[in-house]
Amino acid sequence: AARWPWWVQVGGLYVAARFVSACIFMAAALHQGVNPWFPAKPDYWSFVNIWDARWYGEVLTNGYPEVLPTDGAGNVQENAWAFYALFPVLGRVVAGVTGLHPAFSLTLIAMVCGLGAALVIYQLFRLKASHVPALWGTVFVATFPVSPVLQVPYAESLNLLLLATALLLVVTRRYLWALPVVVLMCLSRPTGVPFAAMAGLLFLYRGWQYYSASRPAPGEDPDTAGGG
Repeated sequence: AARWPWWVQVGGLYVAARFVSACIFMAAALHQGVNPWFPAKPDYWSFVNIWDARWYGEVLTNGYPEVLPTDGAGNVQENAWAFYALFPVLGRVVAGVTGLHPAFSLTLIAMVCGLGAALVIYQLFRLKASHVPALWGTVFVATFPVSPVLQVPYAESLNLLLLATALLLVVTRRYLWALPVVVLMCLSRPTGVPFAAMAGLLFLYRGWQYYSASRPAPGEDPDTAGGG
């Protein structure tokens, strides 16, 4: 296996990690009692399509409510506006193209984005480490205690893919390429906003560096400042 291409190694390890977490989900489902969503001891697909997954499915199917629901005291109740639009929009596209059930389309997107995130994260590690440490770093990401969320119909795997991609582009100083990725990140999870602020500050810092380097030093010939 060490002779396989890096992307095969990363992909194989990531898929293995998701298989293990799927087994954990199925084992936990055997102990699941009666709840508002499904009967006791549900199957795998029912078990992972609860909580936020139901809200993303609601956005995919019915969109956002035009009027915020409120209780008798005027307090806003739980509603689909708490969930960002990019993930369900992609789910609607996939469901429309493939004919898959909305829950399956969102699950497929989550799993593919999780795999893509693992590949990009490996490339991030490779900027500072050799193959084996970078591979181990990716394994730790794929097996982190909260990593099972990357295979359920939540937007976390999509956001992680966008976050890792934007970070890779910024670290390698491809700032213009990073801009659309950051915009998409802002449409997937709240992490896009602080990342956009960081990228903006970094852009100003790089601009100040360029301006400082191009200015002539005191007593220096302006024609030779900044390299001539």
